[in-house]
Amino acid sequence: MSLKTAPVNVEKGNLKPKFKPQTIAWVVIFISFAIFCLLVYLVANLVSDYLSRSSQNRSAIVTVTRGPVYIARTGQGSLLVANPLDTLQPGDSILTDNQSQAVLELFDGTKLDIYSSSKVRLSESRIVTTNFVRREKQLVVEVSLNSSEDDRAGVGKVSVQFDNKDDQEYIGKPLEINCTDGASLIFEGSEDKDSYSIDLIHSTDGSSRTLINSTVTNTGNLQISAAGKTQTLAPGKRVFVDSGQPPVESNGLQDELIRNNRAFINGLDGWEVQQKDSGNLDNIFCSLFIDSEKVDDGTIYRAHTYRGQNTKDSHECSVIQELNTDVSRYQSLVLNFKLKIQTQSLSGGGEQGIEFPLFVRISYVDTQGNPYNEYFAGFYITPFDPKDNTRVAKYIVSEQVKQGEWIEFSSEDLMQRRNKPQKILSITVGSAGHDYEAYFTDLSLVGKG
Repeated sequence: MSLKTAPVNVEKGNLKPKFKPQTIAWVVIFISFAIFCLLVYLVANLVSDYLSRSSQNRSAIVTVTRGPVYIARTGQGSLLVANPLDTLQPGDSILTDNQSQAVLELFDGTKLDIYSSSKVRLSESRIVTTNFVRREKQLVVEVSLNSSEDDRAGVGKVSVQFDNKDDQEYIGKPLEINCTDGASLIFEGSEDKDSYSIDLIHSTDGSSRTLINSTVTNTGNLQISAAGKTQTLAPGKRVFVDSGQPPVESNGLQDELIRNNRAFINGLDGWEVQQKDSGNLDNIFCSLFIDSEKVDDGTIYRAHTYRGQNTKDSHECSVIQELNTDVSRYQSLVLNFKLKIQTQSLSGGGEQGIEFPLFVRISYVDTQGNPYNEYFAGFYITPFDPKDNTRVAKYIVSEQVKQGEWIEFSSEDLMQRRNKPQKILSITVGSAGHDYEAYFTDLSLVGKG
C-alpha cells in the first residue's frame, strides 16, 4: 500500500523582514548623531561655565585711628604692628588693645569701626564672576573680644556703617557677621548709610553676651540667628544674645547698678570711705557716718558728713563704690538720689570751683575707649561771690538748693552725652570745702534697655 501527500503551496512574500535594513541603519545613525550633539552641548556648557566663572579675592583697607593696632596674617605665628594705612587679606585678623582703635573698609565700601579690646577676622572677601558678566560678592566677617589668656573678661565693640559706593555692580549674599557666642548676623536689606553696633561683653564668671543695636534712622532689617532661632532687628531696636541662647529683644531691660543703694540700710557695706586733704599737716578730717532722721512718712537712714572747726584748708570726705560695669546694652542711664545741705562756709563751688558741700562724681570709659571721663554734679546753699574769688566750674553740673530741705535730684540721661559711657568705673558721693554739713540717701543708677 502506498501513501500520497498533497503538495503545499508557499507564497513568496511571507518570509520578507518587516523593516528594510536601510531604514534601521538611518535610525541608528540619527540616534547616534543626537547623542553626539547632546554630548557636545553638555561639554561646551561645562567648558563655558568653567571659563566664564572666576573667583577673585579682595583685600580690605585698615586705617589706624589710635594705636597700636595688630594684624595676624594667615600662616604667621606672631602678630604684626599695623601701619597707619594697611591691608587685610582673606583669613587675616585685626586686633585692638584696651586703648587702640581702627577702621576696616571692605571692598564694597562697608566700614567697620573697631573699638578697643576687639578682634575682627576677614573670613571671606571675594568676587565671583559667572557668565562673564554676573558679579557676586561674598563677604563674611568674624568678630570677638580680644582678651588675654589670664583675663577673658572685658568689653569689645564693632560698629557697621554701610556706604555701598558701587553696590550696583554686585549681586549675591549680603554681608554676614559671625560672633563667638554663636550669633550669626545677616544684613539683608540694609541700605546705604544704615548703621549698627555690636557690643561684645564677657564677664568674670565666664558668661558672655552680644548686644546688637540698630540705629533708629535705618531703613533695612537685620536677621540675627542663634541656637536655632531667628530674630528680626527693626530700626531703633536692640537684641541681645547670651552664649548658647536664642536672640531676645532687649526692650524693657532695667538694672540697678549701685549695691546697697537704698537708704544705707546695711550701713556702708559696698562703699569705701575716703579722705582727701590739701596736704597741710594741720588739716582736720571730717566725719562721715550713717544715722537716721524722722520725716513725715517715717524714719530714713542717711549718710552724714560734717566738718566744722572754722577750718581754713580744703578737705574732701566721701564714699566711693567701684562698679566696673559695662553699660553699652542700655539706651538710657540716669542717676537719682536725695540730698540735704545744712551748712557751708565757702560760697558757690569754692575757690577751685568744685568745693561743694555735697557732690556726686561718676567716672567712666566712653565709647571711644577714653577712661578719663567724669559726670560731676555739685550742690550749694551759698551763692558764689566774686569778692571771695569763688566760682562754679563751667564744665560741671551745679545747683543751688534751699538750706535744711530735702530735695530729690535726677541727672541728665548719661547715654545722651556727646561722650557717652561704655563702662562705668565708679561712683563717688560726699562733701568738699572748708566747713560743711550735709546728708544724702537713696542713691540709684538705673540702666534701661
